[in-house]
Amino acid sequence: MTRKVEPPRGMSYTAKMNPAARLPQHRTRPNLARHAIGVLFVFLLSYGIGCGPGSDTKEVGNDSASGTPQAGQADGSVPKPQSRASVRVSHEEPASAPAQPQIRFPYESAEGTQRPDEGRPNRPNVLLLTLDTTRMDRLSVYGATTGTTPNLAEFAKESLVFDQAFASAPTTLPSHTTILTGLEPFEHGVRNNGIHALAPEFETLAESTKELGYSTGAILGAFPVSSPFGLGQGFDHFDDAFTVGVDTPVPQRHAEDVSRLGLEWIKQHRDEPWFCWLHYFDPHDPYAPPSPYSDIFPNPYDGELAYMDAHIGGLFRELKRQGLWNNTLVVITADHGEGLGDHREPTHSLFVYDTTVQVPLLLRFPAAGPWENPAFRGRRLSTLVGLSDITPTVLDILGGSFTPGAAFPGSSIVPAIVSSRPIREVAYMETLVPELDYGWSPYRAVVAEGHKFILAPRPELYDLDADPGETTNLYDQQPERAQRMLEHVADRMERDHSAANLALDQATIDKLRSLGYVAGGGASSTGPLPDAKDMLWAIDAFDQARDRLLEKDVDGAGARLDQVLAQDPKNRFARRMKSWVLIQQGRGKEAEELCRAILREEPDAADIGATERRLTEAVLLQGDARRARDMTEQLLDGDSAQEGDASTIELLTLAIRTRAADGDLSGAKSALDQARRLDPKRIEPIVAYGNALERALRWSEAGEFYRKEMERFGNHIELLAGLASVDLHEGRGQEAANRATAVVQADPTHAKGNYVLGNVLVLSGKPGQAVGNFVQAAKTEPGNPEYQARLGNHCLAGQNFPKAVEHLSRAIDLGRNDATTRAALGMAQAALGDRQIAKKNLQAALDQSPPEPLRKQILDALMTIAEAGSTGTGAGR
Repeated sequence: MTRKVEPPRGMSYTAKMNPAARLPQHRTRPNLARHAIGVLFVFLLSYGIGCGPGSDTKEVGNDSASGTPQAGQADGSVPKPQSRASVRVSHEEPASAPAQPQIRFPYESAEGTQRPDEGRPNRPNVLLLTLDTTRMDRLSVYGATTGTTPNLAEFAKESLVFDQAFASAPTTLPSHTTILTGLEPFEHGVRNNGIHALAPEFETLAESTKELGYSTGAILGAFPVSSPFGLGQGFDHFDDAFTVGVDTPVPQRHAEDVSRLGLEWIKQHRDEPWFCWLHYFDPHDPYAPPSPYSDIFPNPYDGELAYMDAHIGGLFRELKRQGLWNNTLVVITADHGEGLGDHREPTHSLFVYDTTVQVPLLLRFPAAGPWENPAFRGRRLSTLVGLSDITPTVLDILGGSFTPGAAFPGSSIVPAIVSSRPIREVAYMETLVPELDYGWSPYRAVVAEGHKFILAPRPELYDLDADPGETTNLYDQQPERAQRMLEHVADRMERDHSAANLALDQATIDKLRSLGYVAGGGASSTGPLPDAKDMLWAIDAFDQARDRLLEKDVDGAGARLDQVLAQDPKNRFARRMKSWVLIQQGRGKEAEELCRAILREEPDAADIGATERRLTEAVLLQGDARRARDMTEQLLDGDSAQEGDASTIELLTLAIRTRAADGDLSGAKSALDQARRLDPKRIEPIVAYGNALERALRWSEAGEFYRKEMERFGNHIELLAGLASVDLHEGRGQEAANRATAVVQADPTHAKGNYVLGNVLVLSGKPGQAVGNFVQAAKTEPGNPEYQARLGNHCLAGQNFPKAVEHLSRAIDLGRNDATTRAALGMAQAALGDRQIAKKNLQAALDQSPPEPLRKQILDALMTIAEAGSTGTGAGR
């Protein structure tokens, strides 16, 4: 993805000179400082300003001319919720709760427009609401006193409330697949987000209701349940058109849009029976509730729940106004809960404790026909149920056919409502995320007889009534019970089935990771595997690495990944993220070695294609354009191009880069044309070709190209940045400044935007104001040698010689070995007293036959070093 993943967190850059760079008052070093500044201005006249291969960096560099922090200081972070003890559901009314505003939302009709209820008692409508990441005990209806969900509490008064409902998996896609099929994960085969899709042979609730004559529609809240993963089967309308941009950097939509779009579809189908699934994603990490909920609730997770609840209330009010309420069956549940720090799990998917697998389930029957019996409303039921029971229950109510235990392992809840007899003795749950994403042991568990058994390297057994927080492991004290429950797990493992791995493209991986999911490869594991309970230190390191990436601090993220790999060298997620970090840092040889190791050791991984493309990038980074091009063409030959296929678009984007690097711009244009034919809406190939024109110094052609593409894409941030770069090189300083400023205002971490804006400021005589822009450019793309050299020269001009050496050395290591960079490095080293190494770099610059006046300045610097050596002044080494 070419846009930022999250709003940047606080970043500030000091403009005070590094004390280590202060010079003693003797003749040699002040003269060298003067020579260094002279080199900088020669650099400004002779340096080619373009954009090389990209990456990210640590906070570096300062400038004594300015103390004003520059780009990227807005703190977009959200505080983590406070850890709290796990609380088994209580049924007491909330003692107190903050007052929430009474809001009529734009999608609600005006007062006084309520229609009479429409009669169709034997063919009720069906409304399924799935509340992503909604922890049961944080809802008012389940005893929370925070007042988060007054609308759900009101809804519960006319509903059946189930106190013992369990999800089959603490992960979005597997759990939703169970909800919509009535199958457990080991049967439908969808075991993790992103890497599996529901196969067409499995029948969904949408398909079953469609066969009964229903119109079917779905409005989705986030990418993990979108169409590539198979849940669109049977839906006439499946809306997963998420808008991704700077203001909405992750593929999701908020509760207001879900309710609005859901109502629009329902109103269009009001004259026929309909089944509508609405998926609300808001409580998902990171938590950022809008005002006023962010002001009312000190815990942002609670604020997200309250915001979602408010728009569920708006949905319900409008259904009543439209006369569609009494004849609608409403099912409300969650796919899973949220750890919130309990059991040291901040979010979900790693463990199967009640915090993430016990879920709300509320069922509201229509108000007429066979459901007028008081047994069908306003009651709490303690019978054990699972999310696999939802589809059989809905079909039972609608008169559809199903065979419990055959097509559906779940059962209809209706008999239990009438007779109060249990419908199941065991609820099953699992998480394969530790294995598929990290290479650790999976967890499988069952709830039965008021106890939970967890199969793990160190098995666990809990008495849920006596120990609702699951803190006292009874496995050793109750071996007979543990053995009985183990047999339930073993029975399900004998029927274990996993869907074939999808070919993960980088766009899918990026979308999943932008939502906090790992996407660690998805290969199966053999042999003894670590218990995730012993690996929580690694999860902490991953969280820190993710925070660094959100701050565009790739070097910092890499350091934390190194900590994990030092102790867990085969960790899947760490190795994949490290290979990406190495690419961003410009360390092509190391990235190639790591990618080859992943491909060799995990040949069945779901992300093998993405790793192959990353391997090709690593080869390209090493300057071997011909080999990188051959690798790309080989991958393209083996790819079955389909319209809009993301992996094919990524390959063609890589082809643009490798062909251009090999000097074949016409071949790059051919790859661009092919990518456009497959998916004209993808911006990545456009940006790659524009960058190729810039690298070829075809500025006029690049400007014309960017302007033409802006007619189709509008003021897209990447096109604006490219055009700003063209303006700068063609001498249109004001135009460059305007466009670069717009880019940086939209994304304060944007590398090219900051780089261009910094150069404009320097050329307009304001070098002190440019420091933050150059720092940010080099931090966002630390593997770009031009950004490192530019920042190094800027530090040199500000007499911050240690930082100048750091960045100029890095630029040379990344391949920028021109006379200007070598001379500047030699000047900075000489100013620090490192005369011998300074002489080597100055001589290397001189050997490249630099133009005047740079040649004269290099000779003057060498003379000054020689004089210092002969007089014994300075600290020469």
